[in-house]
Amino acid sequence: MLRRAKVDFLDKEDMMGHKVGLEKHYERYQEDDFERFPEYQKAIPFLTISDEERIRLENERLREEKSELEKLNETNKKLIQDMDDMKSFKERIEERLSKIN
Repeated sequence: MLRRAKVDFLDKEDMMGHKVGLEKHYERYQEDDFERFPEYQKAIPFLTISDEERIRLENERLREEKSELEKLNETNKKLIQDMDDMKSFKERIEERLSKIN
């Protein structure tokens, strides 16, 4: 399941207590010093039996995506307004130039 979640190979092996290299002892992590939790967190939906956790994580991901899209939308609106302002300014300048000529 860790592989399915695309967790880094060395982190996966280490989290499972497998030593890559010469050491062969089984190491268990204490909860307080579980430094690779972000990597392990990727696999939680695959390791969870109920769909509740999958749905919660999917909702969280969608909320973050929505927030990013809203920010992009605001930026686009501002750019469109700026572009309209520039077009209007250009038209006024052209109008004044035509009156001068």
